[in-house]
Amino acid sequence: MRTRVALATALAGVAAIGACETSTRLPSPAGPPGVRAESVDRAGSMQLIVLFRAGTNAADPVFLAALSRDIGTPLAYLRPLSGGAHLLCASVPPESLDDLVRRLQDRPEVLDVQPDVAVRRQ
Repeated sequence: MRTRVALATALAGVAAIGACETSTRLPSPAGPPGVRAESVDRAGSMQLIVLFRAGTNAADPVFLAALSRDIGTPLAYLRPLSGGAHLLCASVPPESLDDLVRRLQDRPEVLDVQPDVAVRRQ
């Protein structure tokens, strides 16, 4: 049973990471081996800034696979951010972004979700 869970988790992670089109892959900063992307091609994928409840290991591949399955969208962990937030990548068209944000906000382990958009000073 553990082998099936590990295989399913690995396949979900590969699918999500492939959707984010990473150009540089680095090992996960802590815990079991994973993939972290430093730069992402935004065509066809969106980055999200997600703040999880304390005690949630957002970089855990098993957690991400379960979350991806529950919301119906593949997610890939990119990196931790300041303030305890995490940068995730989702393979969704831009017109579906609001729906994805709502589905994530409905999750009990998620405190806040914001699309990662460039902000420019005027």
